[in-house]
Amino acid sequence: MGLLFSLPLAGSLGTIATSCLGGLAFCFTSTAASMFCKSCNCNSSIATRIGFAIIFILNSLLAWLMKTPFAICKIEEWSYDYIKMDCAEGKCYGVLAVHRICFALTLFHAILSLSLIGVNDSRGKRASIQNGWWGPKVLLWLILVVATFLIPNGFFMFWGNYVALIGATIFILLGLILLVDFAHTWSETCLEKWEATNLTLWQFILIGSTAIMYIATISLTGILYAYFAGPRCTLNQFFISFNLALCILITILCVHPVIQVYNPRSGLAQAGMVAAYYTYLII
Repeated sequence: MGLLFSLPLAGSLGTIATSCLGGLAFCFTSTAASMFCKSCNCNSSIATRIGFAIIFILNSLLAWLMKTPFAICKIEEWSYDYIKMDCAEGKCYGVLAVHRICFALTLFHAILSLSLIGVNDSRGKRASIQNGWWGPKVLLWLILVVATFLIPNGFFMFWGNYVALIGATIFILLGLILLVDFAHTWSETCLEKWEATNLTLWQFILIGSTAIMYIATISLTGILYAYFAGPRCTLNQFFISFNLALCILITILCVHPVIQVYNPRSGLAQAGMVAAYYTYLII
């Protein structure tokens, strides 16, 4: 670990970055992990979800940072030009750093999945791999991130053009299914609370959340048309307009009498969440 933090960080940020990394090293020790486990119930499913969500957010932020020219230049500089994020045959592969970060997270979860084969409940010995050991898991994730930069660019050209595209599609579809399920649960919970307590508060919560979703959808669509749909951006115009048409379509379908017969709980709340999610994906 000490060798890892002794790597030269070029520029005036070197001292600050090295100090920050040295401070973060404490978070990956067994002492820090024990202190964290004592302060909260890390074996609970909620804490586990929060932990993995934090790793996902950090991975997303790091991938976003890798899209900047500054990060690419620093990677090439720190690797003494061993790692080159150059352009070949007129195609720029600067986003290969983003694919590397996402590939590291994929490997991280694949390793965890393989290590948990045969574990049926949280009382098993290997269940602690899922619900605990956050220090070693974060360290493993960081090691995988660093290791992916040693893989040749050719692999990630294939990965980004084929494998990642299919995986991203599946991820979006699964996210949409989970969102629709959450939207139904949210709507039904508000309606049940309103009918059970006869309080208008739940009515206002349901109506207010639905209005917020539609306001967000309309606002984001306006921003997309204003900044990303210029006279020559015909492809952008098509996708923005197609998304707007889909949002209107699902809104009509959710309140259609035929849909109401088969699913009386269907309404604008579900359509609003899906519309906002669609518009967010367009961005």
